[in-house]
Amino acid sequence: MVDARKLLKALRDGQPIPSKEGEAYLHPKVNSAIDPALRAVEKALGLNPSRTHDVFWITGDPGKGKTQSLWQFMLRVQSLGASGKSVLAHLKLDDDSATRTLPGVVSALVTTCLADGLKAEIEDVRKAILRGSQVDPVVKQTVSFGIDLASGLTGIPSPSLFAVAGIRKFLTWRRRRERHIRRKLGERWSSDPDFLSLLCAWVGYLLRPTREMKQKFKTTLRQLQEPARLFRMFCYALEQAEYSTLIVVLDEVDKEALAALKTLWDPSDSERNEYYNDLNQVFILASLEEVWMAAQGDRKLERRLCRTEHGHGRLEEVEINPNSTMDDVTYVVEKVSSILSTTSYLRRQGVDLQNEIVQLRHELSVAGGVTWQDIWERVIDLMADLS
Repeated sequence: MVDARKLLKALRDGQPIPSKEGEAYLHPKVNSAIDPALRAVEKALGLNPSRTHDVFWITGDPGKGKTQSLWQFMLRVQSLGASGKSVLAHLKLDDDSATRTLPGVVSALVTTCLADGLKAEIEDVRKAILRGSQVDPVVKQTVSFGIDLASGLTGIPSPSLFAVAGIRKFLTWRRRRERHIRRKLGERWSSDPDFLSLLCAWVGYLLRPTREMKQKFKTTLRQLQEPARLFRMFCYALEQAEYSTLIVVLDEVDKEALAALKTLWDPSDSERNEYYNDLNQVFILASLEEVWMAAQGDRKLERRLCRTEHGHGRLEEVEINPNSTMDDVTYVVEKVSSILSTTSYLRRQGVDLQNEIVQLRHELSVAGGVTWQDIWERVIDLMADLS
């Protein structure tokens, strides 16, 4: 059960909340925008790699719920019961201007992919790799993905691939393991030096997830030169490791980033068979409405990014009616009341709630540019004492 105080603080501050609570408390306007994308992911995971390419847009002005929708999407993807293996990458493109370029976005996708639902033995290997290291959850997930990828690409189960004289002695024999894995990769992929270089660089970072090794890995990615080719190479590697689906969530997509994304949908050369793959791909793009309109107005972008059925979810303006209680202020008041109904100790005392809500509604109605977070923050501060 989620702690009510933490839930209220997260809603007030616009932070991620668990998927079940998101479905229960966030407005259907926020949740409905991601439903078609979730259905597409579930369908893709139920298939073998079959080259399905779906692109979903979530658009709206700042503060209308795009980021919260994306958080809910990622949380709910993890709870899907489909059997296929997937990789989930989430990038916020305004965090680093380099990710708005094709080389930057491809490099970021490759280095930030996360794998969910991995086998228990992979967790054992990961614990051995990271024993004594202070790393965040993203690094742990990335290492898990690397283990699974290396295992799939060598065709050797992960415990056999990584263990030497027992998993407890792994760190002592790490260099020997790296040589062993590189040799196994070389036996299978020696005819393709670029692909082998990518895999060996990944394994080096996998076994030693330090800043230095991550930088070496990024350097290898840059040396592969053609970003679109690197993307196809990465998708090919995923398919070879028995993944069916790549899920990419991109927040704060702007017009500059669209040009970078366009070439990712260019088909691989099936005649040359250069990294041709049938990996299923589902992209979710969150942007301002004007970015979506720009994509629709460009023939090449429209063909690549705007033709998925039910592929556009527009988050509407919040509704505030000073002359009625049938609006979004009432929705938030009712949800906060529901949370406080079982946690009366959090309820703020000495407040004429009915009168205060009337005044708040009038104030917000004339303010202009009100966001969902504005309403949650004002209502929670009025109704709850979280000090």
